[in-house]
Amino acid sequence: MNVLHTVCDTSPEVLDRIHDLYPGVKTTCNFKDVLHSETITAVCIALPSHLHYAFGKDVLQAGKDLFVEKPMTLNVADADDLVKNAEENGQILMVGHIYQYNSWFVKVKEFITAGKLGKIRTIVCNKNNLGVCRPQENALWWLAPHAISMVLSLTNDLPESVQCTGFSIMNDNIQDITNSNLMFEDMYVNINVSWLGCKKERTVAIYGERGILMFYDMAERNNLMFYPQASGDTITAETKELAGIPLEVIMSETPLSREGRHFTDCCLNRKQPITNGEEGREVVRVLSCLHSSMENGVPVELTRH
Repeated sequence: MNVLHTVCDTSPEVLDRIHDLYPGVKTTCNFKDVLHSETITAVCIALPSHLHYAFGKDVLQAGKDLFVEKPMTLNVADADDLVKNAEENGQILMVGHIYQYNSWFVKVKEFITAGKLGKIRTIVCNKNNLGVCRPQENALWWLAPHAISMVLSLTNDLPESVQCTGFSIMNDNIQDITNSNLMFEDMYVNINVSWLGCKKERTVAIYGERGILMFYDMAERNNLMFYPQASGDTITAETKELAGIPLEVIMSETPLSREGRHFTDCCLNRKQPITNGEEGREVVRVLSCLHSSMENGVPVELTRH
């Protein structure tokens, strides 16, 4: 894309590596150099989550477009403020919900939009990572945002209520494992995340009227499968294994590359990103309600704006 101007980091070692890899890219340890630059028009924030709001607001108030990694913020009030700042100044605000830029998810949306799956009944997402345990946020805030973003995109709606449970093993009061349930009017979503897995695992199962779509992230081949037999009364006590149909997914570019290209295009052509500030705020709303449910041990209803 040839749009990278400057990399800012507090580590001189990191900046030395950047200089070696990309000799034409400027480097700095001072974030004010980025904010005050008249050449830089857009900034990507990839920092620990608790810093997203403060640094993101500085970027917007400096008159620059903003890409911020997930989660957008750690509370709804801060998310509202970033959205308000971007809207008032006509700036692009995009959140790094990278699932939506993965070729398999693009294929899933096309498949569902074409009516091949029928009405969605249930979605089950499992994500297990081998570390890294984080001191400022739990596994829910670190691992679940992508899945929540994907679910909101597929349903084009917010859940009516949510419930979450979690368990702390490595650090007190920082949940390493969480189980989240999102209840919609006529469907149910289950999201399980952990950073204590023995190996990296990510699966997504979407149950529809006409079968099941299964995504296996770590599979060497046939990552996306459709099981048309898994509907109605076709599954019996004698059913041992379902025959799946591989769906071709053309990986013309990495999700990160597609995401970056989309942000660049939105900045150049002044159009709203797929994962814009409002979408990021809705994900934070769901996360906040899930966190409240986990802390208080009761389901939480989502209020509609």
